Amino acid sequence: MRNPLKELYNANDAVEHSIDRLEFEGRSAVSRDVVGYLRHLVEHIAMYATYGNRPIEGDYFKLCSVAIKDMSKNSETRFIAKFHHYLQKVVSHYVPSEDSAERLLLKYYENLLCLKRYAFDKLGLTILANLSKIPLDTDPGLAKYHEEIAHKINDFMSANAVEIEKDRFYVRAAKPFFVGDSVYYEATLVPAFDSCSKFDRILVYSSFRMPTNYSVVVSTKRTSIDGLGFTLPVTIVDAYAVSVRPCELNNLIKILRGPDAVWLTGQYTSYRSLMNLMTHTGMTLCDIALLPDDEFISVMGEIASSGNACPVHTLLSSAHEFLSAGSNGSNVLKYLLSKPRNRVIEEQLTVSPNSRLGDLYLKNGCAPFDRQPYCTSLIGHVVAVEDLYQCIDPDPYEDNFLARRVTAETIDSNALYLRDTEITTFSDVDELIASFNSALYFRHHSRDLVHENGHLFVKGVEDELTCIIRGLLKLSGAGVKGYTALCESWLKDPSCKLDDSEKIDALKSMFAETSVAFIYGSAGTGKTTMVNIVCAFLQNESKLAIANTNPAVDSLRRKINDKNCEFMTVAKYLNRVPDCDILIVDECSTVCNSDMKSIIDSNRFKLLLLVGDVRQIESIKFGNWFSLARDFLPDKCIHEFDKPWRTKNDDLLKLWHAVRNVSPDIAEILISCDFTSNLDDSVISRMNDDEIVLCLNYDGLYGINNMNKILQSGNKNEAVVWNYHTYKVGDPILFNESERFYPLLYNNLKGRLVGMEAISKDEMQFTVAVPIIASELSVLHYDGLEYLDFRDGETYLRFSVKKAKDRDGEDVGEDCIVPFQVAYAVSVHKAQGLEYSSVKLIITKDVEERITHSVFYTAITRARERLHIYWSPESQNKILSSFEISKEHKDAYLSPRPFRHHLYCESAPPPTQPNIAVRHRH
Repeated sequence: MRNPLKELYNANDAVEHSIDRLEFEGRSAVSRDVVGYLRHLVEHIAMYATYGNRPIEGDYFKLCSVAIKDMSKNSETRFIAKFHHYLQKVVSHYVPSEDSAERLLLKYYENLLCLKRYAFDKLGLTILANLSKIPLDTDPGLAKYHEEIAHKINDFMSANAVEIEKDRFYVRAAKPFFVGDSVYYEATLVPAFDSCSKFDRILVYSSFRMPTNYSVVVSTKRTSIDGLGFTLPVTIVDAYAVSVRPCELNNLIKILRGPDAVWLTGQYTSYRSLMNLMTHTGMTLCDIALLPDDEFISVMGEIASSGNACPVHTLLSSAHEFLSAGSNGSNVLKYLLSKPRNRVIEEQLTVSPNSRLGDLYLKNGCAPFDRQPYCTSLIGHVVAVEDLYQCIDPDPYEDNFLARRVTAETIDSNALYLRDTEITTFSDVDELIASFNSALYFRHHSRDLVHENGHLFVKGVEDELTCIIRGLLKLSGAGVKGYTALCESWLKDPSCKLDDSEKIDALKSMFAETSVAFIYGSAGTGKTTMVNIVCAFLQNESKLAIANTNPAVDSLRRKINDKNCEFMTVAKYLNRVPDCDILIVDECSTVCNSDMKSIIDSNRFKLLLLVGDVRQIESIKFGNWFSLARDFLPDKCIHEFDKPWRTKNDDLLKLWHAVRNVSPDIAEILISCDFTSNLDDSVISRMNDDEIVLCLNYDGLYGINNMNKILQSGNKNEAVVWNYHTYKVGDPILFNESERFYPLLYNNLKGRLVGMEAISKDEMQFTVAVPIIASELSVLHYDGLEYLDFRDGETYLRFSVKKAKDRDGEDVGEDCIVPFQVAYAVSVHKAQGLEYSSVKLIITKDVEERITHSVFYTAITRARERLHIYWSPESQNKILSSFEISKEHKDAYLSPRPFRHHLYCESAPPPTQPNIAVRHRH
């Protein structure tokens, strides 16, 4: 017979012995052994907690499963069951590599600390005594602040002055940090509405992990810590309760029972009982619905005392019955029960039962996800794999993971063809490919995986690229008759002030022999200026300029002086596809292959001008067409500029050139030119009125939202706190994407805050100054916008914003959204296309993985005069050593088929002359 306590100590000894070896053998070599022992340790702790210190008769491991299951029914021990679940997937199915095991050990450190604390506090056992010997690679710049925050959390947790507030929030992210032997959490709260701004996020700290799958109500305390010569405001959460939005529960009922199903409100006793159960046990709606019949009946007796007519009973009993049957549609229902979001659920709903999905009221578009959940999205919603682990068993979907890996590697490497030697964690790749392809929804065979000549790729991705290159080759066949002669005549006109020989030569040949032209160039080399020149020359032709983001479109609108040019995003263009003579696509590196194929297929233009820099931020989706085009298109189509105009600062130019070409002396240039240092109090000292701080993300201590608070502390004007945000007169602001006052106040318009006045507790009036020329007539047709004055090059405007209220499912009105953000700091992505006199870039350890070569290059080239990068020497070394020039050019020469016979070997059919007559008026 086996004794749980003896087994527990044996497993613990094995783990501790392995940790002791770290000092001599290194973390990578030892981590694999530690991860291998952890599952046994977790199992024996569960057994001891359930059965105590006594010999176990019968099947020990069968009883172990029961013990682990019991752990999942209590919020205090639920982490043990989840930890065991993850360990089973890793240890039971394959032996992780040393690198993988090292990453897993760091990921599991939170669980190990919680396990150690649980064993000591609840079981009276001392385990994992040497856990602190595991090196964590924590950011030394954050450690001091984390210690201070931990002290504040401990003070508030011992005060017991809990007051749950009524506003609901989603927990967008929860990240652990460690102080001594304790785990604390940094979390981001967002208002639980169907839509909200990314600037409405609230950074909070707690001693417990809050659930990220349901909305919660919280008890908060405001305090502050000292650092870098300023006071940093900190919000502590000392209690929370699950509070699922009733509209989400009602839409789940509609999925099961249809649009006329019973209606639920938050006033139902059964609703409150359900929320209490979920708070105290940590169980999800999916967990409850999947309970065995006897346990389910017992739970329902606790929460649905009002009988079968109760909406809570309708939801859970219908879900239990459906999932017990294992019908088609189960995967969709499991996910939506596990992580309901009102807008997501509404996108999937339909008014009639769907026989393909078990007669659930779901659209056909849900079927691909139901078949292959680990590599497919729901309608309008990308599902995080971590969320799927909570509700859908991954074991039957190994082929999904292969497809997911190939797709992710394709996007990350920006390369179409992946060597099969890089995909080593799958047993039989060809068998998995056959399984995946055969299970695809009949309209999804563009997602077929192909394994040929030692490479893996997605069939549809290759097909899209083939169509793009063929379409561009076709456009390159002929140009505009009489173009060069008319261009030379225009250049001789006295009103033409163009004196840049590089741009003159480019203009003369732009569309002389081709209908498509590419403008490549590094940052600040005058690409947009060249576009302006083309527009001035072809002033009488209809033009349409498009870009992927609203900031980029608004930048084009400001820089292109042409009344005969319309501006819109790529998405809006593809939705409307208007006709034009000249289509201009800016920031082409951010345009994905699928969108570019649609642009070419639309064929609603006569001339195509493509502009961008292959070294700046790339497309979020797969997009390598712009960098590859040079390998296929004739030289007459290609115009490349390399003379920088944005700055005359030799040090900046030297750094830009070194980074762009990944020179080995980047670090030396950074140091010799004094561009870099650890984070210090100089970050809050403004060197210039036209200065910006760039960050990589919105969340975290050094994310955009918190950095705005830190930098705002340098503004000594009185603070006004409203709706969880702080405003001060003199704050720099940046307008966001909003229809309320658009296009007068457009996305990325800079300004400053001049005044705030509370009209009531639910309404705030703002006065702003913006650098635009406007009159009272300019604002007459904008409801709620008041013109005040124009002076010193700025227009003064006033408007009010109401406090948003949760109307359970209704959209928040435009008048409830503050149309601007306090903008001492902005994201690198939002700054693309903009330039500033002074740029400060903050890089911390937690964003190292996100600093690609293109992101870093884009960030440093926003500066005209001053640049300073705040990062640790370790972060600098890790990031610079990771830089490499993208390998997408190999796709042009790698030819498994070879890259479609018709692309390499067939010449493109000769196009007809573009039906455009160039007209010029002197």
